[in-house]
Amino acid sequence: MTIELTISAVNRELIDLSEESRLMQRSWVPPCLDYSARLLQWYARSSNSLPAFVVRARLAGDLVGFGMALPRRFRTNSWEGDGYIKSFMTVDPAARGRGIGVSLRVALLREVRKLGMPVLRFGEGMTEVRERLRADYASADYVTVDLGTCPSASFVASESSESVQRERAVVLGDKEFLKARESFAPSELLSVWQTPESLNHDAQDFRPRAKLGIATGPSGWRALASVVLADFATKHGGQSRVALVEDAVLSAEATPEDLRELSLAIGASMLTGARGQVTLSNTAGVPPLLLSSAGFRKIPSRYSALLAVPDARHPLASGTHGTTAAVT
Repeated sequence: MTIELTISAVNRELIDLSEESRLMQRSWVPPCLDYSARLLQWYARSSNSLPAFVVRARLAGDLVGFGMALPRRFRTNSWEGDGYIKSFMTVDPAARGRGIGVSLRVALLREVRKLGMPVLRFGEGMTEVRERLRADYASADYVTVDLGTCPSASFVASESSESVQRERAVVLGDKEFLKARESFAPSELLSVWQTPESLNHDAQDFRPRAKLGIATGPSGWRALASVVLADFATKHGGQSRVALVEDAVLSAEATPEDLRELSLAIGASMLTGARGQVTLSNTAGVPPLLLSSAGFRKIPSRYSALLAVPDARHPLASGTHGTTAAVT
């Protein structure tokens, strides 16, 4: 039977992704994000002037594959501009081995390639399929840059966090956060984030997002974090709430106490339980000793990143290396 592919652009309109949600929930084994229809809608609508792209694969009318490309802002010490991240790539377990994943991936890449923008693929389990990914990117006329692998870490914010003095922790608005973020000198590491227009204010009650910073004075910043509250499906059929640090920026002068204070503030602001987990995919390249001294502990997840640029002469092709700071 023939696989039918369709791709659509989403510009903040509300679309029904309940079928896609059911596909992801039967395709991903917990512990993992709770891929509810509202979560997928939230991501699909989190675009600004650029559309999000949604690709679907059907076999005999049944949905067997799904993926999205979401707009983001990219920045390094050599370039700043718009790009996309590729997310939620899923193929029904019963339909695997038919090349559906490749078809989904290439369809998204070719759509973004029409805009001449870079694409970032960020996720677990990429080491085994890296060469296959490179071939797919090449077929869409992209040049790939390997950004390496980074570990993840977690910080447990307990009920005692409420009594900790956090006088320097400041909750920031979207534009305040980006202004503070831009005060940090660009680094060789690739940083990826959502612009203020893309933060989906109409859905804040669904997936609360917070921006926090640790200041040294009226105009000095030592640490910043963009955090989102996420529901996780557990192995035993339950759910847990986790504060995910999606974007972290630390100054060269940042200390373990700065990071610890920021993490405690995140827990107090976003987690209502007596104990809550703050997780950080160490994409910002935070030194392991600083993480451990601040109270973070390693967790099994390790993420790899592959960047695709439309031309070998693109500034990101030569000016970016090491780990990435990515909003997913």
